Amino acid sequence: MYRDRILALTAAFSLLAASPALGQRGGAAFVGISAGATLGDLNGGSVDTETRWGGTAGLQFGYRTSNATLISLEANWIQKGGGNVRLDYIEVPLFVGAGFMTNNGLGIRVYGGVDAAFKIGCTSDSPLLACDRVRTPEWSLPFGVSFLRFLDSGKFIGLDIRYTWPISDAFETSIAKNRTWVFKAMFGLPIRK
Repeated sequence: MYRDRILALTAAFSLLAASPALGQRGGAAFVGISAGATLGDLNGGSVDTETRWGGTAGLQFGYRTSNATLISLEANWIQKGGGNVRLDYIEVPLFVGAGFMTNNGLGIRVYGGVDAAFKIGCTSDSPLLACDRVRTPEWSLPFGVSFLRFLDSGKFIGLDIRYTWPISDAFETSIAKNRTWVFKAMFGLPIRK
């Protein structure tokens, strides 16, 4: 019941949220690359790890459905975990957002969505958080904001800040959840206007 409310709230937020303009009408599509850092920990039950820094890099595809709304899909390598536990995933988040662009080429978007993360690597020295007990896929509700600068011909660069709110436990033997902040730089270009 609690998760259903979270999903409904995220869906409503996503439909009202903001994303960048790649033109002044719907039907514009773009591709992009991104890279940056993560800051996360594991928390829940008797687990409360120290925060740890990690990395992330990925690809994104987006499609502007109208002047103010955008749907995007990403494929990212991302490091999560906390303390002495390092978890590497391939994550596939789907986002919906909306936003605006100023006359001087600056833009902002706010977005939300759903994310499935599939484990590809793990290091851990904790018996409670053993690598063979990692739950996959891991489900979460990411939401964030992007600050963008539009260049010639619809290209853009930007900074993205995102928090990933965990839905599922990270391990089968613990109710610990990955709580992860993502900070990354982006570059994109239009593939259809």
